Amino acid sequence: MKQHTIFVLSFLIAIIVILILSLRPDTVKMVDQTLSEKLNNGNTIYYVVVGDSIGRGAGAETMRDSWHGQLEKLVKQRYGARMEGQHIVQSGATAFEGLYKLRNTELLIPADIIFLVFGENDRKYMETEEFAKHYELLIREAKVRAPNAEIITFIESPLNVQSFADQIQILSDHYGAIPIDMRAAYAQSGISVKKLNKDQVHPNRRGYELYANTILAMLEDYPNRKAPALEDSLYTQGDTPFHLTKTIDSQKGFMYADSYWTAGEKGSSIRYKIEGNTVGAIIKRNPNGGMVDVFIDHQYYRTINTNWPLVKERYIILATGLEEGQHKIEFMMNDDGLRFKGLDEKPFQLGGIISANILEKEIME
Repeated sequence: MKQHTIFVLSFLIAIIVILILSLRPDTVKMVDQTLSEKLNNGNTIYYVVVGDSIGRGAGAETMRDSWHGQLEKLVKQRYGARMEGQHIVQSGATAFEGLYKLRNTELLIPADIIFLVFGENDRKYMETEEFAKHYELLIREAKVRAPNAEIITFIESPLNVQSFADQIQILSDHYGAIPIDMRAAYAQSGISVKKLNKDQVHPNRRGYELYANTILAMLEDYPNRKAPALEDSLYTQGDTPFHLTKTIDSQKGFMYADSYWTAGEKGSSIRYKIEGNTVGAIIKRNPNGGMVDVFIDHQYYRTINTNWPLVKERYIILATGLEEGQHKIEFMMNDDGLRFKGLDEKPFQLGGIISANILEKEIME
């Protein structure tokens, strides 16, 4: 009887201890806390960066000097909270590439913040209206994948196309995201751009320090709220699926190896048939890469450069705003690429065509 009583008392004590611990701030379910509460409680903040070279921190002397490296240090100093990040980033990326990579990447952490860092590259490849649709789909994907995460958008410091910045602001307001305008932060700092940048685009350590301090100031004033629910779309009809086409229509001079159609001689060509008004491609860029002409429906459209200092698979945008329906996409090498001794990589390596039919939202009269 005595042993039974001791067992019952021990069990009750264990239950009480568990209940007390569960009410401590650092053990309350993370999903039940707002971002502000997590910061003030010193909880670990998990973040995801989906972005381009600035999202990656290019231009910083070391990753500790990147905006996210310096932000982690500032948050630790200010709140005693660690930050742990997952980086879905690529130099030269557009919102199209970010969207495709986000859809095809497993989120390793329960994100509290998703940073979206695009715009500077997008302006080179598409008009404002097309960018707005891609950016909206990106925000929607982020909210679907991490419904409890706050979304923070960047208006990058080098972005000089006001209409692109306006769309980031409009879409951020619509979806309850918080925009960080680094153009304004640069202007208000009183420091010359030459002292803040490594080159015409990328900040240096000092520039990224300004990024980090701007984000920290925003976090200190962040509304104590649950992450906003997903709103109805503003520009697009729902959440557009992307299709990957690997089956070719015809080819000359190409060989298939290791999931890529590859070629290394001028004049080699390959053609696909796809459906959709937006087209991209999966290519493997490498130091042997060269110039490749792109034809859409037998008309020259643009030239892409497959050369890159590293061997890297990329998801690149080819065309937006095409007519709905079927299109023929053809690639033709217009040079032989380069030849680095000891590097066994073909100049052009194509993994498939990404297509989507991104439709504008119908306006009800």
